Amino acid sequence: MITETLINESMQRVKTSLVESQRAKGLRASGRSAESLDVKTAREGGTLVSQLYGATYWLAQQSGRKPGRYPKPSRAFVESIREWLSIRGLDYSPYAVAFKINRDGIKVPNRFNPGGVLNPLLPGNAMKLLAPTLLPTMQRLAVKTLFNRDN
Repeated sequence: MITETLINESMQRVKTSLVESQRAKGLRASGRSAESLDVKTAREGGTLVSQLYGATYWLAQQSGRKPGRYPKPSRAFVESIREWLSIRGLDYSPYAVAFKINRDGIKVPNRFNPGGVLNPLLPGNAMKLLAPTLLPTMQRLAVKTLFNRDN
C-alpha cells in the first residue's frame, strides 16, 4: 500500500531537488526561500494528497515580478534588499534597488537569475523524482491486483 510516509519521502525528494536547483543557479542568498519549503501529506477520504508549500520568492525566482502598485518601497522591502546586497557583496543603494524593483518589476532571466528554478516541478522531471520511491510499491500492488499474488 502507498502510505503517507512513502508519499512524504517522495515529496521530500522534490523539495531537495528544488533547493539544489536554486543553489545551482546561484539564487540562494539568505536561505529564506529554501527554508520556507514545507511538505504536507494527508489522507482526504480514500485519497492521499501531498502538497509542497513555499514562499512567494519561488515564483519571483521562476517568472520575475510585476511592478508594485506604490513606487515607494516599504522599509521591510528595503531591509530585505539590503541583506541580499550584503550577502552578494554588491555595493548599491538598497533604497534605489528596491525603488527600481517596485517601479519596473524584475524580469527573468537576468544577469543574476538564469530562470528555471522550478523546472524540477515540470511533469516529466517530477515523475523522475517520484518514481524511485513510488514505482516499486506500485509494481507490487499491480502484480498483487492482477495476478492475486503477494510477490
